Amino acid sequence: MESLERAEAARTWLRAEGGARREREGCIDMKDPQAGKTVRVSHSSGD
Repeated sequence: MESLERAEAARTWLRAEGGARREREGCIDMKDPQAGKTVRVSHSSGD
């Protein structure tokens, strides 16, 4: 069971790390609960 807990912790960390990386790159993935899918939202600074 310990390996399952480690795998879950790794997935959580990778999700957090990936989200932070996308945020630094200027876009994030957001869950759209109504559409039931993930949408990518860009943070453009009006260029």
